[in-house]
Amino acid sequence: MAGHGTAGRRAAGAAPSEAEVLRVLRALDGHVGYGGDPGVTEEQITWLRWENEHPTAVYLPPGLPPYAVWNLKQNLLRDLCRASVLAPFEGELVELLLGVVHRRHEEYDRYYSRLALRLDGPRLRAGLTAALDAQEAGTGVRAAWLLDVLDHPDVPPTHARWRAWTAAHGLPHRLDRSAHDEDERDRLHARRRAAMRA
Repeated sequence: MAGHGTAGRRAAGAAPSEAEVLRVLRALDGHVGYGGDPGVTEEQITWLRWENEHPTAVYLPPGLPPYAVWNLKQNLLRDLCRASVLAPFEGELVELLLGVVHRRHEEYDRYYSRLALRLDGPRLRAGLTAALDAQEAGTGVRAAWLLDVLDHPDVPPTHARWRAWTAAHGLPHRLDRSAHDEDERDRLHARRRAAMRA
């Protein structure tokens, strides 16, 4: 994965083996999505990092239908949003979130918007601001959206808000995996800069 300035991301590691994926899935089984304070574990971070860098490896483990993996991802992200303490893993989570901004959209990525609110700080904002100028398809749009979410934490980042935000910027509400042209990216960037100066 490409870097993004001073808030650069770790290069993608090797794809996990089938045995590694199954080991982490077993460790997560029965400990995700059950209410209370879920805490944060290395297995949660590991699985989300693999999903970010090597989605095919985690979406296709033997005997596990894709919808089960998507449900796991949804519950993992919800748990992270509810965890009372994120500090020991904050750096890894910020890195993970910036990695999501730079890659193509995957199922249930919308829950990362809620996680961004828990991770708001100079490092995340610097990475998102740098991503506004990225050349990868859709990256600037995702970065601008998350910066707007951080700037208005009192408004939940719901699907309805996403639709309203994309409509206000003249963008389709479904970010297909096609490239956004430079005019759209430049327009979003200019609008963001103007808002920052206001």
